[in-house]
Amino acid sequence: MVDVPAAPQESCANEREILFMPEDDGAAGLRATLFWSTHSETVNGQRVGALGVAGLADHDEALKGYPVPMAGVYRSTPPGVGDGDVVTLLTDAAGRPLIVGAAAHDAAAAGNPVRAAGVYRATPAAIDDGDVGDLFIDAAGRLNVVVYNGVEKATGETSYNVTLASADTEYSQALPANTKRISFRCRTNYDVRFAFETGKVATPTAPYSTLKAGREYTEYDLDLAAVTLYLASSQAGVVVELECWT
Repeated sequence: MVDVPAAPQESCANEREILFMPEDDGAAGLRATLFWSTHSETVNGQRVGALGVAGLADHDEALKGYPVPMAGVYRSTPPGVGDGDVVTLLTDAAGRPLIVGAAAHDAAAAGNPVRAAGVYRATPAAIDDGDVGDLFIDAAGRLNVVVYNGVEKATGETSYNVTLASADTEYSQALPANTKRISFRCRTNYDVRFAFETGKVATPTAPYSTLKAGREYTEYDLDLAAVTLYLASSQAGVVVELECWT
């Protein structure tokens, strides 16, 4: 038995509730939707009217009347649909919306998983290649970003002071493996020539670059394996201050 609620207050005196109940198809169970007539008039001595759904008309409007709820349907064998067909919101046997995809951290990706949450772990969990992973957050709820433009974030720093004892002579400094960022400058106010291959800076031979006096060279977004910085100056005894982040 279905209880029919009273019509909304804004209904006219001649309008009355009409209960529209599709036939029970034996699979989805009994379904009923309540409509109200929104306009009526007398035609050839009979009352006729247009049916309208009473309820929320648009997003962010006050609820009114009796809106028709969105419903889900459980089917043990989900049906296929054709181009332009109406699609039913499917649920599992417990009535929960059916989302296809990985449900947990470190599970193989499948379908189109819906994931929009971060997880705090005091000890971040490792995952296998190709698996879905949680978005890790810190204890304050802030997202932990471990890469910067595709390069792993630097966690360590090494400093070097490279003395160019003689003028127009090549000196070198090997950079640490996996260097993510470098920064260097001349301690005193002199130009410094630099290159990343030997034989270019002592007797200036292109290609090389010049770090002008009073300036600093900084490079981000690196992931260097085995790189050496070559330096020279026309002034003897200058010191190049170099920082490398790994």
